[in-house]
Amino acid sequence: TFNKDLFKRIESNISNKDSMLNLVSRSYRDVDQYLKDNNRNDVGVLILTGGWIESLYLMTNLATLKKDDELLRRIGEQKYPLDNLIKILSPYYNISNEYAQLIDGLIDLAYEFDGVDINYTYVPPTVEPQKKLTTINSKSELIMSEQQLKTISEKVSEIRKKIVE
Repeated sequence: TFNKDLFKRIESNISNKDSMLNLVSRSYRDVDQYLKDNNRNDVGVLILTGGWIESLYLMTNLATLKKDDELLRRIGEQKYPLDNLIKILSPYYNISNEYAQLIDGLIDLAYEFDGVDINYTYVPPTVEPQKKLTTINSKSELIMSEQQLKTISEKVSEIRKKIVE
């Protein structure tokens, strides 16, 4: 799925966000289908996990450099995808020691996220039937201390380090 043509198209569309999103999405679907067709779900789960860990690693490092409420909220919101990630990785726990260590590290990280609170306030959605558009207006408030952010950042760095080394 990753061939010269794809890279040329990426290069020629690098400044067009819509085209890039389309190319990346199509490539992801192609890779996902290839892995499914070849019974390589374990690799697909690792790709998903690696992308999630790298994203969280980048976010936590940015957040320790500069306080940004939106970034902190995004980090806090990762507690729910982390739980799902652990669930989809769990069937592979006994495949190898590497899987077991990865899952154990993510479970340890989940314990840190348990201390992060997100309070939601319901606000009715705005519905525009003529545009077939519904806008979610609910508000959320993140409660995460600097120490929690520091600990989450350290644990993500540890998990990442084990993967890349």
